[in-house]
Amino acid sequence: MSDMAAPIAEPRTRPISVDEYHRMADAGIFGPTERVELLNGRIIEMPPQNPPHAHSVGTTMMIFVRQFGDRVLVRSQLPLELDLYSEPQPDLALLRRADYSGAHPTAADVLLVVEVSDTSIRFDRGRKPAAYATAGIAEYWIVDVQRRVVEAYADPTDGRFGTTRTVPDGESIACRAFPDEPIAVADMLPTRRPM
Repeated sequence: MSDMAAPIAEPRTRPISVDEYHRMADAGIFGPTERVELLNGRIIEMPPQNPPHAHSVGTTMMIFVRQFGDRVLVRSQLPLELDLYSEPQPDLALLRRADYSGAHPTAADVLLVVEVSDTSIRFDRGRKPAAYATAGIAEYWIVDVQRRVVEAYADPTDGRFGTTRTVPDGESIACRAFPDEPIAVADMLPTRRPM
């Protein structure tokens, strides 16, 4: 008998594809009120929306519809199919006008993706921009409710955004698709409460 122990096999995880994710949903694996999305083959449970988050999503959507709605499709918390293993549901997306009744929009359809972040900033700065940049999303914003800023990411290359800037409350930001139409950062944020 040999004194050499057999090598220990490490367990591996297998990514879930978008097709498998859809079949799981069709089979009723996710509850009717369960909020999940697929990112890099992993099912991510999305946190509940607190009032500041919900306010920013709703307000920003109204701004986008009013400002760009005749030229783009504005969607909120609906799927984008980025690749075989990612189908996030960003808080907001500006899409090229098209009929998406037969398939979810893909990265090529996206002009801007926006995530509102109140309690999920690490995730919104970590895995999300990597997935969006890898898919070639042209521009990604994080509306940071806590810090009262918008972080803007652009120029995706090799799974990273090459350009990042932070625009504070009190200033305006314009998306690259509509560079001459700025939006006040304060308009996308909850109202400050008096101290």
